[in-house]
Amino acid sequence: ENPFKSFWSNYERMEGYITLLHLGAYFLIMGSILKTQEIWNKLLATSLGASSIMAAYSFLQIVGKININQGGVRVDGTLGNASYLGIYMVFHIFFAALLFVRFRRVWQRILLVVVALMDLIVLYFTATRGAILGLIGGAFITFIFLALKSGRGDKIRKVAGLGIASLAIFAGLFFALKDTSLVKTNPVLSRFATLSFSEIKTQGRYFVWPMAWKGFIEKPILGWGQEGFNFVFNKYYDPRMYNQEPWFDRAHSTPLDWLIAGGALGFLSYASIFFALLLYIFKSKNENLSKDEKAIMLGLISAYVFNNLFVFDQISSYILFFTVIAYVHAHTPETPMSWWDEISVKMRKIFEDEKLRPVTEAIILILTIAIVYFVIYAPWQQNKNLLAVLKLNNEGKIGTIEVYNKPLSGYGMGFSESLEHVSQTAISIASNPNASPELKQKLFDMLDKAFVKQLEKIPNDTRYRLFYGLFLSRFGWYGRALEQLEVAKKLSPNKQQIYFELVSDFLLDGKIAEALQAAKTAYELEPSYEEAKFIYGVTLLAAGNKSFSEEILKGVPESKIIFDDRYLNVLLALNQYQEIINI
Repeated sequence: ENPFKSFWSNYERMEGYITLLHLGAYFLIMGSILKTQEIWNKLLATSLGASSIMAAYSFLQIVGKININQGGVRVDGTLGNASYLGIYMVFHIFFAALLFVRFRRVWQRILLVVVALMDLIVLYFTATRGAILGLIGGAFITFIFLALKSGRGDKIRKVAGLGIASLAIFAGLFFALKDTSLVKTNPVLSRFATLSFSEIKTQGRYFVWPMAWKGFIEKPILGWGQEGFNFVFNKYYDPRMYNQEPWFDRAHSTPLDWLIAGGALGFLSYASIFFALLLYIFKSKNENLSKDEKAIMLGLISAYVFNNLFVFDQISSYILFFTVIAYVHAHTPETPMSWWDEISVKMRKIFEDEKLRPVTEAIILILTIAIVYFVIYAPWQQNKNLLAVLKLNNEGKIGTIEVYNKPLSGYGMGFSESLEHVSQTAISIASNPNASPELKQKLFDMLDKAFVKQLEKIPNDTRYRLFYGLFLSRFGWYGRALEQLEVAKKLSPNKQQIYFELVSDFLLDGKIAEALQAAKTAYELEPSYEEAKFIYGVTLLAAGNKSFSEEILKGVPESKIIFDDRYLNVLLALNQYQEIINI
């Protein structure tokens, strides 16, 4: 649906096909270059060291010395999201267990236990249910595997039996105490105690997952493309989601995300990685992967898969997962030479040919320079230009037209996000009396062209149709704004936000009947939505139907009616001065 974004993604996610290519290269390098156990131990130990620094930072958030980025009580470290931090810690707890069975020195094992406990505490305070339940389930799988694969007199079997019993007792105690004040007043434990189907019905996933399934049914073979879920979300939007985030770009379930991104073929390709991973773990001989290491790997994979049923992958979890599959690949016995290996040998001969060396080196140098410029430098520079605009905005300053034009000068990776942010800045400048009319006109002309360019490339993007409509209406172009909003309505017929903007523009354009119809449609999509009730009631009042307006507004809190200027503006337009004085 959006080939450009499918390849590049955006600054927020950075998960386009180009990132997958980088992860593929990362796997190839790790799996083929890191061949000794000693260097893998060093790599995992280094990653654990980094996790301890992350844990220390998170402890400062727990005690209130550093702000939690998301707000609330769920720590998010430097990753900015509690769910991201949760799965990061799960990986490192299993990494600590892996090194524990490899290392023999007492001080090393003590250090690993300390780091694992730090990570476990942070995981608890993330209150990420998928990651925590995944860790418990993964540990259970590890203990089951050890119990089945160990002999009767084996010490490991006793440890595994103790682990299984401990997890069962812990689960039993929690269920026995889940209704007590001790659990209910705890901000972390209460999240698990209230987990039920009725609670799930209040979450975004309850509405988003059926949308994702409808999107998959529509395009079942190849899907919508990488980063294509926003098209599905807008097309199949559920109006009951009015109190959720307005724009979802993920299904919040990795399997569903892959069904949308690549259809059945894409999902099967993704699932085949796990099948291959399990195959290599089970067929690997003990001298490559010991029984204990296999058990830990199976537990880690189980925890990761369970967590991904409820969240989506992102850069930090992707890097750790690709590290795991590279680790398993490096510990797999060499296989007989395949047709691909034969091609590799022939390619290596070409690269090692002294006569061709200057040519191959020149080609590599040219490709490297091109990649560095187009893949790294250009997006970085565009991001830097966008940050300059955001900085001015945060400081309440007005910049020159050149500052606002720079992030939009070329259609690069950050063009869409730059358009969104610069247009919002322009709207605030439009109502700023300190800004010159000349700057306002130049901003309008520049952004008008930029929106046209964006919608020529991706004409069916509801989000940018709506933003364009908002932009045009704030500059007084109500007729043109209505054209964009009508297209947005066709693309997302159930999204109340579009109808609200239509109501506003129809009223400003003097089209009362059309405004009333748009307000009625938004209200009927979900009558329990307070904002939709209010807008419908106020529009009825503007249309002269005072009695029906009062009936609709009965369901709106009096404080909202009194303190919302939109109600006063309608009364003013109707010359209801005494009513205004009463309010």
